[in-house]
Amino acid sequence: MLPMRATKAIIHLDNLEHNIKQIKQTLAPETKICLPVKADAYGHGAIRTAITAIRAGVSYLAVASVQEGIELREAGIVAPIISLSLPILEEIDSIIDYKLEPLVIDEEFINELNRAADAQKKTVAVHLKIDTGMSRIGCKPSEAVKLATQIVRAKHLRLQGVATHFAVADSDAESDRAFTKNQLERFRDAIEAIRQAGIAIPLVHAANSGAVQLLPEARFDMVRPGLLAYGYLPIQGAATALDVKPVMELVTQVVLIKQIREIGRASC
Repeated sequence: MLPMRATKAIIHLDNLEHNIKQIKQTLAPETKICLPVKADAYGHGAIRTAITAIRAGVSYLAVASVQEGIELREAGIVAPIISLSLPILEEIDSIIDYKLEPLVIDEEFINELNRAADAQKKTVAVHLKIDTGMSRIGCKPSEAVKLATQIVRAKHLRLQGVATHFAVADSDAESDRAFTKNQLERFRDAIEAIRQAGIAIPLVHAANSGAVQLLPEARFDMVRPGLLAYGYLPIQGAATALDVKPVMELVTQVVLIKQIREIGRASC
């Protein structure tokens, strides 16, 4: 048995339940919550966090990699899981086998995923990610209709959602709020264009914790609050602050108290 350490993290799952209830109170009854549990739920323990969150009313989970999704599935988690990072082609079979929902942003991956799903005679739910200004993962808004059309025409794919991510929604600086509003406008235009093409979108999702707190119009069909769920306010002191509690508590023991003699400055 390994010796105990002086410092340890205590996880308060009751606070996670409390925080999820607080978030739900700000949402319309039909709005779903997707909880990010990537990186072992930020050190809180992905499996126990996922189980607690689902019992508290979370509809979706989000992971950073296919491997993280596999670990949840092998632990018995059956809730829908979105993989937020772009997978490589070699991970496609695992995506299908473990019923993960990947982000898609280009024609090549959509074709390869459909081809592999066809070989297994299965259907894969995917989420089209649009880059509205974060300049990370996502297609251009101008490409959204073309890619959404490709997805719905693919025999073994199902367009489950369309998403974006706000870069600075956790800032109340005037310039950052303007940037987020611009992102929201681009996203809305892309969503409207997809719908004008006759394509239904089951889940539109964009709002991270900052947008949940400050931008109600960005909540759409589902929100993805990380900071809030784990007990931290993106914007301290805001009028829209939620009563959230930290899920992780760090506890330690004092192992040394040392008195050090004052040393005056050496004369020049």
